[in-house]
Amino acid sequence: MDEQFCCPGSEEPISRAVHLARLTGYDPACRECPHRDQTGTLSPRQVRRLADVPLQPETLDWSGGEGLVGVWPNTLDTPNARQAAAALGMFLRQEKKDNAPPVVLLAGDGGPASFELVAAAGEGLRWTGCHVVDLGRASAGMMGFSVAHFEADGGLLVGSPGRRDHIVAMKFWARGGRPISSGGELEEIEAVFRCPIDRPTRTAGSLKRLDAEPAYLAALAGDYHGLRPLSVVLNAACDPLVDMLDRLSRSSACEISLSSTGGTVVSPVQEGCREGKSTPLTPGPSPKGRGEVSVCNARMHLGIRIDSHGQQCQVWDERGREIDGCVLLRLMASSLSDAGPCRVVVEQADTKAVSALKADGHEVFISAPGPTAMHAAMLAHRAVLGGGSSGRFWHLLQGHPVADALATLTRLLVLLSESDLPLSQRVAKLQVG
Repeated sequence: MDEQFCCPGSEEPISRAVHLARLTGYDPACRECPHRDQTGTLSPRQVRRLADVPLQPETLDWSGGEGLVGVWPNTLDTPNARQAAAALGMFLRQEKKDNAPPVVLLAGDGGPASFELVAAAGEGLRWTGCHVVDLGRASAGMMGFSVAHFEADGGLLVGSPGRRDHIVAMKFWARGGRPISSGGELEEIEAVFRCPIDRPTRTAGSLKRLDAEPAYLAALAGDYHGLRPLSVVLNAACDPLVDMLDRLSRSSACEISLSSTGGTVVSPVQEGCREGKSTPLTPGPSPKGRGEVSVCNARMHLGIRIDSHGQQCQVWDERGREIDGCVLLRLMASSLSDAGPCRVVVEQADTKAVSALKADGHEVFISAPGPTAMHAAMLAHRAVLGGGSSGRFWHLLQGHPVADALATLTRLLVLLSESDLPLSQRVAKLQVG
């Protein structure tokens, strides 16, 4: 007897043939179907295509705790982007102690959906009377730094949280570069978003452009002078970060190569050695004469994968072995401790990192979970470094605490330039100690 299947929301069973037909037809119910992995006689190519279909239903999602996520243009469309931006504007107006209109920085990651949604978000902010400053393209690290550096009242970044352009996220910041996440403030914005908003003023806010990139890069550029000729394999889904790294690395002897691993769990180093190729950071010859780099033929010192917002990262040593986030925190703290013990903030769940850092002689403070709490802890304890096993590391950029993967990579390049000791041996030495 043919095996029977039942679609979510339906009481009538269906045959395997109908099940496979609906799968290959991308039936919406298949997103939530517990049998979606039973692909039977489908070709490998069809199975790979099905794997690219998101598992979650097409709804707006605030549950991630770091902003609003949806499917473009089905759920996170221009009206919802405008409403979410207006909700942020109302939140920022209530947070200000004076009656002056908030100044809000706005940017996208350059993805297909970002242009349309950034325009809608700008309309929503101006509708609430906020003065909007368009930064163009930005990473989350650049946005957090810019809000603090330019003393803006808030920030909004539109971008894809993964490698699927149709999944889009809106992330929010408040004054001082404070990321708005779950724990109270994000829930306030969500509550405003879900209700009709009364326009607080009849006067729309202004709109202007600002090139914030030079100020942000200036906070990192000093570390790129005097670096050893290091070879790095980079797997990054954040195009603005890749472009900025290219500008920074031109003043150094470092070789940065892009890995094409996609969304797999293979390390950039291992993938490059397996395929025997990678692409240069800037296609074609650069002013330094960089051409295509073969990972098999070049000695790579470091492999790093960076998320699409430019905040979280995974790191591999020259042998292709992934380095634990808590070990990375200890390594970076050791490179900052020349003038004495560092003040380090550790994510609440990483008790082992707390003990290890204290044994290394550093002053350690524990933060409640979430970006908002980590930012507050960095300020309260005047810490120079923060993070843990999440892979999100916090650095001081011109005195401003920022969760930034580009700053993490910069710190690792500085660390590897202190001596010719490979990264794997540095890790081993730290573990033995």
